[in-house]
Amino acid sequence: LAVRRGAARAGRPAIVQLHPAALDHGGAALLAACRELADASLREDGVPLLVALDHCGDDAAIDAHLSMLDHVMADGSHLDFSDNMSWTASVVRRTPGVSVEAELGKLAGEEDGLAVAERDAKMTDPDVVAEF
Repeated sequence: LAVRRGAARAGRPAIVQLHPAALDHGGAALLAACRELADASLREDGVPLLVALDHCGDDAAIDAHLSMLDHVMADGSHLDFSDNMSWTASVVRRTPGVSVEAELGKLAGEEDGLAVAERDAKMTDPDVVAEF
């Protein structure tokens, strides 16, 4: 609600971004509430809010919630380059009308229960971006 109010006050679009771990607690009801909030923002305030699923590497979660999403960050960083490229392409094919962002690297740290050790972290190699 605060995001909607802030976006309306500023007259600027915003993103309501959910990590897959949030779905473990709120499930489809949480996502549906975010979708309704976004739809009401555009309808009543004239300000777009996008609903995004962040760092999701689970086909079932993406597919189950597709109708409520504007954007998905398809996280195939746990796959090798070729498999990541194929998997991400399959997400794009299954999600018409939804923007898809891909994850090519791994940042060290912990967020929402997901941890990447310093030794496993790697930044995106700019030389592979064009091929991807």
